Amino acid sequence: MMLFIYDSENKTFKLNEEHGGHGRDGKYYPYVLNRIVDIKNDGDEYTVSVKKAFCVLGGHVGYCTDYYKSYNDALNTKNPLFVLKVAEDEDITNLIDYYYPEVLFDKLDNDKLNTYIYKFKKDDNNVFIFKSYTFK
Repeated sequence: MMLFIYDSENKTFKLNEEHGGHGRDGKYYPYVLNRIVDIKNDGDEYTVSVKKAFCVLGGHVGYCTDYYKSYNDALNTKNPLFVLKVAEDEDITNLIDYYYPEVLFDKLDNDKLNTYIYKFKKDDNNVFIFKSYTFK
């Protein structure tokens, strides 16, 4: 069964109210958007800095519409950084640019996002071994 039904007369997509979901428990879990902002290396030690935004898939459009600084904020839908307002009868194809991560990060205030710092060490076989991570 299709999640969206195309109305050819109005040239819009609408949510199929009869769609029963995908066997989930009814709760939407946060999705993570990542943007690498810096990579440094010192010999065989590498540090990768990543900005993360969290969103909840769902709502009537089935895409991310609210973005958060943390997983817990997204899980509890508290303190959104950016909210894409979509009317129930709105044609989502007009808003598709909002769903690309590159565009989303440009719309978010990156200074409000946490920076996750991952450290790796490259061994003698050129394999990167994860060492640690922190966030600020």
